[in-house]
Amino acid sequence: SSDPRGVTCGAASLSAEKVSMDHREYNKYTVECQEGSACPAAEESLPIEVVMEAVHKLKYENYTSSFFIRDI
Repeated sequence: SSDPRGVTCGAASLSAEKVSMDHREYNKYTVECQEGSACPAAEESLPIEVVMEAVHKLKYENYTSSFFIRDI
């Protein structure tokens, strides 16, 4: 999807890798995003925000995390 800040993300794709949590295995999905006007030498003014929404049967979950690349 496209964002007004110039970030474009592709579709989520199912990975062959599984994720283990609380003694259970879950499917792992990946998505790639790219900022069209990014300058690798520039200081970040806004954090990256990752939002994950999941629906399984009658259960809905929503998680949000934000960070600066420089803090990784």
